[in-house]
Amino acid sequence: MTHQHTSGQNRALMLAAVQRLWSPVIQSVVAACHGDLRAAQRVEFLIEQLGEQDDWRRLTAVLRRIVQGERDAANLLAGLDTTDTLIASNVLQRLGVDLTAVLDDFVPLPDLPEVTSSNVFLVDFIGRAVDACRPDAGEDEVAEVRGMLRALSENSELPDDLQILGVQLTRALDGETADLTRLTPELAGLVQGKLATLLAAHPEVGEA
Repeated sequence: MTHQHTSGQNRALMLAAVQRLWSPVIQSVVAACHGDLRAAQRVEFLIEQLGEQDDWRRLTAVLRRIVQGERDAANLLAGLDTTDTLIASNVLQRLGVDLTAVLDDFVPLPDLPEVTSSNVFLVDFIGRAVDACRPDAGEDEVAEVRGMLRALSENSELPDDLQILGVQLTRALDGETADLTRLTPELAGLVQGKLATLLAAHPEVGEA
């Protein structure tokens, strides 16, 4: 039985969105499957963080199974919603898995742009961390973010740029000035953009 999630113009629009927003993640997963240890470390951490959110729990579980070597498309895609199916099938296709017998709306995919660290996982993670810096953030929210940042900054198995990101976001959470010069240009740009949005809404944060 084939999966039928959407068709026509709606599917084309959703596929375009997946290509734009998720292409770095997809390429990172594919690279991890091909033995790139740095990509594997990054993907595992980001999957753990995103997997804490109900909306992405099923997808992240499937991505982890793919990284671990599973290639049975029918089993992997079973139970996924439309967006999750587009993302997971995108990964599988780029790993050479034949999806024609599984997806009734299968179409070949174009090449993806070069992967960077500015992906949807990091945008979400950095956004949550910076949002917790606002004056009215609840204690539980701050505590949760602090724990996430501690796990990031103290995990020596993660790439250095992610550990430094954890340290600098912790400084921001503590009311100190984050040293963006310590970050890669991509990460610095993401953090600076989120901080600018925070300061625009809460000028008092910059006066502390």
